[in-house]
Amino acid sequence: MNNGVIWLFMEVLTHVPIALGMAEFLYFLKSRYFSALVFFGGQVVCEILNIILKRVWKGGRPASRGKGYGMPSAHSQFMGYFIGYIVLFVGNRLICSESKKATVFWSSAILSVLVSFSRVYLGYHTPWQVIVGFFAGMATALVWYMAAEVIAMKLGLVDFFLGWGISRHLEIHFPSRITIEEPASVTRFRQFFKIQTVHPKPDYTACAEFLVDQADEIGLESKLAQGKQIVIMKLPGTDPSLKSIMLDSHTDVVPVFEEFWTYPPFAATIVEQEYGDHKIYARGSQDMKVTGSMQVFGSSSFDCCFWKKTQEKYVYAVFAPDEEIGGTDGIGGFVETEYFKEMSVGFDLEEGLLGADHRNVFLYAERGFSQVTFTSHGNTGHGSQFIEGTAIEKLFPVIEEVMNLREQERQKLLALNDGEVTSINLTGLKGGVQANIVPATYSVTFDIRVSPLVSLEEFHQLLLDLGSKHGTKKNSITHVDKSDPFVAAFLGVFEDRKLEVIPIICPGATDARFVRPKGVPAFGFNPMRNYHILAHDHDEYVLESEYLYGIGVYEDLVTRLANV
Repeated sequence: MNNGVIWLFMEVLTHVPIALGMAEFLYFLKSRYFSALVFFGGQVVCEILNIILKRVWKGGRPASRGKGYGMPSAHSQFMGYFIGYIVLFVGNRLICSESKKATVFWSSAILSVLVSFSRVYLGYHTPWQVIVGFFAGMATALVWYMAAEVIAMKLGLVDFFLGWGISRHLEIHFPSRITIEEPASVTRFRQFFKIQTVHPKPDYTACAEFLVDQADEIGLESKLAQGKQIVIMKLPGTDPSLKSIMLDSHTDVVPVFEEFWTYPPFAATIVEQEYGDHKIYARGSQDMKVTGSMQVFGSSSFDCCFWKKTQEKYVYAVFAPDEEIGGTDGIGGFVETEYFKEMSVGFDLEEGLLGADHRNVFLYAERGFSQVTFTSHGNTGHGSQFIEGTAIEKLFPVIEEVMNLREQERQKLLALNDGEVTSINLTGLKGGVQANIVPATYSVTFDIRVSPLVSLEEFHQLLLDLGSKHGTKKNSITHVDKSDPFVAAFLGVFEDRKLEVIPIICPGATDARFVRPKGVPAFGFNPMRNYHILAHDHDEYVLESEYLYGIGVYEDLVTRLANV
């Protein structure tokens, strides 16, 4: 009997826990996935608990096989933990069809039962020792999962751990969801990417048609504003007298150099990663079709989504064009319309920057544009002569003074963030007709982004004193003051989620610069973290798990803001 096929099969099964333990550890080394580390760590804790229980109960084994104490069975406790954790993880964190989840459940359950049965069949344990071990393992899985992936998350301990130097060195990360098949919200997201709203000829018509279709499917009212295809989705509230919430995002994207992309920039190619997550490569995946997508497209994928709830305030999702080229014909024009006034916006949730590490940032102000060209006129003549008072000579002191100011601001940058200093870059020199003729006219252009901490009037006067040609608008700041109920609600979500957030001045410019002067507080925010930031760069991508995580964060934000 001991040499029979069944006996040999049981001998193989009894070594399965060793193979599984090694596989769990190797999977963590390969993926650097936080939950893989937690899974393996819990397995180690379960083994330590088994050693303690055996020494406490001191239950003997059957006389035929084995040495040492037998109560409870270590193999069955291992498998009890294994199936218990699989059930919790797959049920809460894995996104796939119910049939695939059932396949994972049942295959893991059958394997766990067979391994446990093999210990009785081979005479190493009594049935009671196996049963106690199995349920002890399942109890360990439940407690460990709740402690490590639920309570620790709410207390902010996961982010604290991911912020350690060793965690960053090992590149340990925490996707909030793992997918086996593509969620509907991701499918819509990728469809949005494929619409080529790229300058200089963005296809705003196709984009608007797509967004209106999405609104119809979700069950939202939609409207096309006059001008360049601004799409407005509306969710009515219970009290129209209250100030509304506006979710503001832009639909245009910057040009691409396709030869430098690994995947076509408008194919929305999805690439599976070693650790089970997926990267989606597309222009706009970081800046900034991703924001509007997280705010709206996730709604039809989650039964508990915000768009199916009842709230006090009206909520408007506004998809606007032309932000990447100044926004004058987009949000800039829209805020001057009667419809915008009728919306009675009380708070604007704008696009933000991705987090480069475990922290988030939100934007409460931004620098102003001051792109200026200095043009000088001087004496001309043949290049072989020493000509005095040339146009280029007259530009030298202007360039020197502006570049000195640039160096002063660069030194400030060592102690402040990008948005708190004024950036100055010489971006163009123009003039001359051929090499042997001294030009009569020459010009220099600077791109200047003025910090909102600096008086624009005084700065412009400085440029006027240098003889500049310029045109700018005054910028406003949304003060981070919890006495404002909208600000308090916004920050309250981060406190509840134990997220570390840093308020900063936007180093560039967003459409919020048109909204704030209308007396509407506006914060720019993107919930995604731990990113290699590639906005406007080649191979721009988004992680599927972070996108799905962001949907949940936005749901919390909008729900809280709409019920202030």
